[in-house]
Amino acid sequence: MSGRVTLVGGGPGDADLLTIAAVRALATADVVLYDRLAPHEALADLAPGADLVDVGKRPGHHALPQSGIEALLVEHARAGRHAVRLKGGDPYVLGRGGEEVLACRRAGVPVAVVPGITSAIAVPAAAGIPLTHRGVSHLFTVVSGHAPSPRTSCATSRSSAGRSSCSWEWAPCPCSRRGSHATAWCRRRPSRSSSAGTDPTSARRSPTSAAS
Repeated sequence: MSGRVTLVGGGPGDADLLTIAAVRALATADVVLYDRLAPHEALADLAPGADLVDVGKRPGHHALPQSGIEALLVEHARAGRHAVRLKGGDPYVLGRGGEEVLACRRAGVPVAVVPGITSAIAVPAAAGIPLTHRGVSHLFTVVSGHAPSPRTSCATSRSSAGRSSCSWEWAPCPCSRRGSHATAWCRRRPSRSSSAGTDPTSARRSPTSAAS
């Protein structure tokens, strides 16, 4: 099998904002699976030798479910083709790129990711708004405008007091570098011993509260 998959971030929609790496990946593609928010109008010129497949999702209508998109990428790669997955923005910013990379790796398919300009940065820049400015703002947060899927959000339950409580807790991440003064935090399910007989909300810790 000499096929491969490349996830390409198409930026906020303007083909002029594609990176050089994105243009090169598209030029060598045998098939392009593109989203509706990606700059697909220029694909005839950017990927002249590729089959173009619209897998874009619209509110209330998914031409192909996510599992089908992942299966199609693997199928094309196993057939020896260079499959490019063209996404709007950046593949790893609310773009489900991580799921597609994992699907390829599980199938033993070589996969690479070409970053793109996310609209979370591009739109404010186009409006002349700096996301960070010395003395004014030193950070920004990207939040999805959609409610999380019940299959991907943390499990919830009702406590005896009737409150909705999350069954995840914050804990020091085992991936933190040894010897580093900074501790990374990640979410994990509490063990039976730590959560049995207690309200899960009392066991949760956040990076903010833990650092204080």
